[in-house]
Amino acid sequence: MITAEQKVKRQKNGNIHRYVYYHCTKRAGRVRCTQSVIEVKALEDQIAVYLATLRLPEPFQAWVRRYLPTIHDQEVAAHAEVRKTQQCAYAACVQRLENLLQLKLSPANTDGTLLSDEEYGRQRSQLLTEKARLEEKLRDAEPCIAPGTQIVEQTFVFACHAWEWFVHGTLEEKRQILMAVGSNLMLTNKILRIDAKKPFVVLKEGLQMFHGAPPPLEPLNYGRAQPQNGATPTHVPRWCTIVEDVRTALSETKDISVPVQKLLEKKIHTNLYPIPPKSAS
Repeated sequence: MITAEQKVKRQKNGNIHRYVYYHCTKRAGRVRCTQSVIEVKALEDQIAVYLATLRLPEPFQAWVRRYLPTIHDQEVAAHAEVRKTQQCAYAACVQRLENLLQLKLSPANTDGTLLSDEEYGRQRSQLLTEKARLEEKLRDAEPCIAPGTQIVEQTFVFACHAWEWFVHGTLEEKRQILMAVGSNLMLTNKILRIDAKKPFVVLKEGLQMFHGAPPPLEPLNYGRAQPQNGATPTHVPRWCTIVEDVRTALSETKDISVPVQKLLEKKIHTNLYPIPPKSAS
């Protein structure tokens, strides 16, 4: 556990300087920590450096807002098509069972020449197994779709502005930002290690492909690259990969939406959260 301690230094000329240091709570008593203290500015500088690695190029952020609703609608449509196919297969299986029973009970089959008891039992068993399998598929066919566009977009907006909000934010806002990004913080030799949540880990790794100047753009049109100066921009498929990887990571992370949403709600009230017009999505 880490605690903050304020130190006051008074100079002979009357100036007063206040410093805040973080250190282990076991610095006193019989059990003493061997780690050195770290001044709050040095600690915050390390956090800011990490948050800077999550910053998105502004064109990328605008593109995400246009891309997410479309890819989500495509997934919903694809899921509906799959479910329709499964329902048709189930209905066909039920009909085959009904036809099999009608054949067994047919007056023309009184002597079992059309369908013997043995053959009826074998086919019925196979169809019942198939019916059970299709029923299970229908039960499990509830949308296995990545999170809706809102939390995905909010995650990207948060990543884009977290550095700025942290540098200029209050102590409470800084705490909220840090808790939204990760947990299990570790200080070793004055070096902070942030165990970031998976969506931010994935985003950081994806953005490492864009070292240097942001990629040029005309962004893609719903997943298809627009030629630029006679060439297809190579960053477009990379953007798609980053978005899809982050969406997948969000579907596996249960504790990210609440802190991010709370922080963005606060920024909305202070006009620090740029809400795009409806036409942008």
